Amino acid sequence: MKQNKLSLDLISPVSRKERKQYPYKRIDMHSIQATKPIIGEKCTYRVIGNRGDKVADFFTTYAVFNSAFEEVKDSQTISELHELTLYLSLDFYIEGLRNAFTAYEDDDGVMNSTTEVVTQPISEQNLTHLASLWDAYKAIKTYSEIPIDEARMVRQTFMTFWEGYKERYQEIQRLPRTPINEEGNKVRVEKMYLESLVYKLTEWVSDDIDKTTPIPDLIRLNSDMLHESEVDYTNDSLTKLEKGNVFLIEYLRQFMFYFYLPLAIIVFILTFNIMVFAFPVIYFFGLKQSLAMLVPGYRAKLKKGFIDSHRHNKALLEMSAKETAHRTLEKKGTEPFDCQLTYRNFGTGSLYTALVFFGAGIWLFFTRQLILLLLISFIFGFILLLLSFVLPRLEISKMTVAFKKGEITITRLSTVYSEQIGKLSIDRKKNRFKIRMGTEQGMERSFAFKDKDHLEQYLGKIKRWADAENVNLELL
Repeated sequence: MKQNKLSLDLISPVSRKERKQYPYKRIDMHSIQATKPIIGEKCTYRVIGNRGDKVADFFTTYAVFNSAFEEVKDSQTISELHELTLYLSLDFYIEGLRNAFTAYEDDDGVMNSTTEVVTQPISEQNLTHLASLWDAYKAIKTYSEIPIDEARMVRQTFMTFWEGYKERYQEIQRLPRTPINEEGNKVRVEKMYLESLVYKLTEWVSDDIDKTTPIPDLIRLNSDMLHESEVDYTNDSLTKLEKGNVFLIEYLRQFMFYFYLPLAIIVFILTFNIMVFAFPVIYFFGLKQSLAMLVPGYRAKLKKGFIDSHRHNKALLEMSAKETAHRTLEKKGTEPFDCQLTYRNFGTGSLYTALVFFGAGIWLFFTRQLILLLLISFIFGFILLLLSFVLPRLEISKMTVAFKKGEITITRLSTVYSEQIGKLSIDRKKNRFKIRMGTEQGMERSFAFKDKDHLEQYLGKIKRWADAENVNLELL
């Protein structure tokens, strides 16, 4: 199956005037964005609203406006236009499914897509319908203004593909999320894209959506619940300090790249003073990552507050009275539990800080500057080096790690939300448990079990928690 990367570019920026005219609240860490114009039977429309900055993000909240920037009030028109927008935004996930389907082909091009637990195969008809859907996305990409009939054609083509794929989708979504390197991961990539799509469609609606709910039903639910007329903003704000940190993260980066670094390079060329790069070194090797680690936590807090407010929304409470056979809000989590672990970062943090002091002392020694500061650097370095070995053995390093719905709470440290976690890993040989934030370069929290029996006691619970929270788990 030939892969052909596609970026639909459905979202276009709004003008400054439109941002000022948008009558609803801008959510923290979002910007006001809009779709390309959609040409309807009577006039041209745009879906406008709050949206995150990731490629795969959908609108968090939305409203529909005509070409004169007058808000459309007709509920049928609003619902259809936003649903069409969602169908047009599925190209990222459709490309992912195409890649996943390719992985099932052997060297002779034969499709081997069934396993002991997935009995519904990927048929030739599935492949044909998926290819037709991809062609529809490529065709609509060429429009600067999208005719509504073309958007409807994409929706119809998706529904044709869905009719042949939905039974396999149900089977895959019922599978537990197996640890990364355990056997039986043949369908892992396909499941990953499906889970990601379900998560993105429901992340601002509820955290209790049944993951086997059909995609068309989730699209209707998203459209019903996130129109501005249905949204409750009671608890969705960050504190002033958190907003200040978000502002600092964004504008410090721009200050560094667009002002300080060019100026530092010019000054260095003129003076050969290496110290002009001290601030960039501090920024890139410490400050940047430390500040960036705050963002997922703020985003998770914002989302939790938004959903908590939304639960009290009359529309959500009355959803059971609507025809929502597959739109269940069934809770899929596990019972919370906690365990006593030793926090190892105290030791590693002291070690890394000691190395910084030793490095500063060596630099001061070779430059023959500030001898007193040199001695202080080495003294602090030795103290911190000693602490790196002592701290993990003290009572202060004993932590209660509580696994709850949507989060892991670490006594005296912080709460880590599920969506902040890039990967959990358990090392059976060393009796270690690690929480890695975000990407492979993200910050890591490391813990130690008492012994192998202690690890085995909690291994099954951690597996079930990771599966329920859609978090990657690696067993070493």
